[in-house]
Amino acid sequence: MTETPIRLERGGYVARGASLADVPAIAAVVQAAFDRWPAVEIDCSAVEHVEWKMTSPGTPAGHHTVVTADDQVVCLKLRWVGRARIDGAEYVTDTGADFAADLAYRGRGLGRLLTDFEEGGARSRGDLAMDLPPSNDVVREHLHAEDIRSQWLTVWTRPLGLRSTLATLRRQPLALAGAVSRSAGARFRPRGGPRDVEVRSIDHFDAGADRLWQAARDSVDFARIRDAAYLNWRYADPRSGRREILGAFVDDELLGWTVLRLTNTSAQLIDVLLAPRRLDVGAALLASTIDRARELQAHSLDAWLAPGSQYEPVLRRAGFAAGSDPIRYEFFAPRGGSTTAELIDRLGDPNLSTHVTMGDFDFN
Repeated sequence: MTETPIRLERGGYVARGASLADVPAIAAVVQAAFDRWPAVEIDCSAVEHVEWKMTSPGTPAGHHTVVTADDQVVCLKLRWVGRARIDGAEYVTDTGADFAADLAYRGRGLGRLLTDFEEGGARSRGDLAMDLPPSNDVVREHLHAEDIRSQWLTVWTRPLGLRSTLATLRRQPLALAGAVSRSAGARFRPRGGPRDVEVRSIDHFDAGADRLWQAARDSVDFARIRDAAYLNWRYADPRSGRREILGAFVDDELLGWTVLRLTNTSAQLIDVLLAPRRLDVGAALLASTIDRARELQAHSLDAWLAPGSQYEPVLRRAGFAAGSDPIRYEFFAPRGGSTTAELIDRLGDPNLSTHVTMGDFDFN
């Protein structure tokens, strides 16, 4: 077995695994490299956000890498890890990456140095990677993208004001008219019953979230593992960004949750999970989520779901309309990883049922 290198030196620069001691220096390089980083609204320092990003559950040692010059961080790659379930088996995914270099050190081959370091076995690689298409070939090279397969997401919009309703009506009149009609009809149906659904804000996920995930996970072929440990890191940790989490309960048992994010005058339903066959839970939960978005003065509420998602009927009844321009995302094999051709082919299967939302991507 080849010994894993702990550092790679070249031309006075050193590539190595990053540690939490590097966080302040990493934050400084990233902020200087981008016009706005992070892209999400945060209520903490950039240092705290970097620390959060580096500690996703299941992140192996050495997963994040840096290049130093005279012991100063001048280049870096940060990735966050998410476990996923595919046809009942569990895999580790690379999801999103921040690659940045100090402006004074660009053009010196530091990206290649990091790549050579990682390809030498220094970084533990995920079984697969999942992300939106990179903006250019240089970014794709740094992501080590090989053997790419695509899937698609439908963009759903729920207008929350007259202006956004009219704008959406001009773009997709038939879809919106039908959605509004169904929403209006549902408004007068009696809710609840002997086992009413209670929707309330929550600030963390407990064992009830684990039970909900166990109940819901077999309803699709592919999904990120949405257990309590992951959800608390991804959404409940205040360092992750500004979020609103709503939970739907029946007899104090969690049967559904939504995660809401506000950006300017629009809101995004960035994640949702419902107990199987509980459309009553979905109806109550989405109604409360829409109400909360209105309270936040959002003009519209957007969501991404796979075409044919089991949640489509719930969204339609809540007044959402499906857009005509889908979002493409990619599965690919990290270079040097252990991904099999069979796994990648399976992920590109047009009949693969998935539960993928905005929250499965790094920018939300």
